[in-house]
Amino acid sequence: MDFNSNNEIIILGCNYHTKWQKEKGMRFVLHSVSGSVCLLKTRRTNKQFKTNIDDLIFIKTKHNINKGISIAGGCDYLRRELNKLYIN
Repeated sequence: MDFNSNNEIIILGCNYHTKWQKEKGMRFVLHSVSGSVCLLKTRRTNKQFKTNIDDLIFIKTKHNINKGISIAGGCDYLRRELNKLYIN
């Protein structure tokens, strides 16, 4: 778990929007991160592409937050950070 320069939480397997996407309803799954480059997959077609990590926007839905908490497992710090999203 990490944060990008826009203070968006970065968790593999969670859903994201990007700053540059045209269709605002489209969601992407974060598949991997290497330095400042990340690999995203589309949810429906499973197409893959790369983008800058700073283009990611964590989708703050109850489902995505719970997914992040589930992925976090025993990482208390990550669970606290995700639980803060419920408040905001």
